[in-house]
Amino acid sequence: MSDQTLALIVALVAVVGSVLTSVVTAVFAYRSTRLAKEAEERIANKEQIINAAYKNWERRFDFVTQQGDGVTRTVLPLSEYIVMISKYVSLLDEDITAERLAEKTKEIVEIQVALRNHQQLMKERFSREY
Repeated sequence: MSDQTLALIVALVAVVGSVLTSVVTAVFAYRSTRLAKEAEERIANKEQIINAAYKNWERRFDFVTQQGDGVTRTVLPLSEYIVMISKYVSLLDEDITAERLAEKTKEIVEIQVALRNHQQLMKERFSREY
């Protein structure tokens, strides 16, 4: 093999190596950018959902407080309502199957029961203290 052929092979290997390095770097950069964008989108979606939940809670609270028919109605405190809604929001980050949905619904019902029990406990405690 002549020196020129050997130099050509070395140059070719260097060019191929540079191209492969560039391609691999670009793929990782693209994937990283895509993951960051998806995370930002999830955060924005959750913020929109929480804002919608707050507006919904506000409407429910206004409705309950404006009723003058003597029927006792309760509204979860905002913090507890947001906890419950955030559990619903967590469903958006998962692949939902019928079994998984039933499992999540059971968790949400358990949280609702716990929140109602907590609300009742706080109501009783508040009425005893004042």
